[in-house]
Amino acid sequence: MLSAGDHSTLLERHFEKEAAFWREIYVQPTLYGELYRRRLATALSLIASVDLPAGGRAVEIGCGAGMATVALAKRGWRVEAVDIAPRMVAQTQSAVEAERLSHLVRVRRGDVNRLDLPLRSFDLAVAVGVLEWMPRLDEPLAGLAAILKPGGRLIVNIDNSRALHCWLDPRLLPIAGPAKRLALTAARRFRWIGDEPRPTTCSRSRLRRALHAAGFPSAVDYTIGFGPFTFLGHPLFSEARGLRIDRQLQSLADRGVPLLRRAGSTSVVLARKADDRV
Repeated sequence: MLSAGDHSTLLERHFEKEAAFWREIYVQPTLYGELYRRRLATALSLIASVDLPAGGRAVEIGCGAGMATVALAKRGWRVEAVDIAPRMVAQTQSAVEAERLSHLVRVRRGDVNRLDLPLRSFDLAVAVGVLEWMPRLDEPLAGLAAILKPGGRLIVNIDNSRALHCWLDPRLLPIAGPAKRLALTAARRFRWIGDEPRPTTCSRSRLRRALHAAGFPSAVDYTIGFGPFTFLGHPLFSEARGLRIDRQLQSLADRGVPLLRRAGSTSVVLARKADDRV
């Protein structure tokens, strides 16, 4: 297994190389573009739904193209924007300057596992698109809890290991997880593949347990997205048809239809830090 430092180095290289992709995906008329737009919109709607102080302090970990950071600053938040990749930092800085929000935002490099931020100082922490790249949940969640004030809110997400599309493709079946991890470890050991970072999936229940252990006793989650629809890696539908199916399933999930309300590709979670813990 890679050390924490090695893993961070690989993540930095990966997101440096893919910085343009993460800026452009949000405007692409594709199923993936739809999923990322919906994920961001859900996170922002959750922020608007909770009772937090106007003009409070927020931190966004994994600021990427800067869309959430800009949206928060436009709502009057004072934002600390952090990303591990210099190009991502530059993209967020450019977005902030274009909107003339530099007086509300500070952009900097940083690692979610080694946050150089003041403890108990933030009302809100947003780390969307972060946990799925972490080999463990305990360290990043403990770090996020440490910088939040008592009663502060946290918004995170995970890629759902029990998602509908995982049951459609034998390669993604949850029961295949242990075998896939062993195969990946062996392939890296014998240098059949490189040490590229890969996103991981996680069950909603596992995330709940990790949040509780980190000091977030209460949390609500929302299911987002129902693709991609594949079988053995091959698309089952055209892009347009896949989008239509995804939107129909999302509409049913939003209405609380059993099974579907927990079967989205991503779970976006709003958690509250306990009042009496660091």
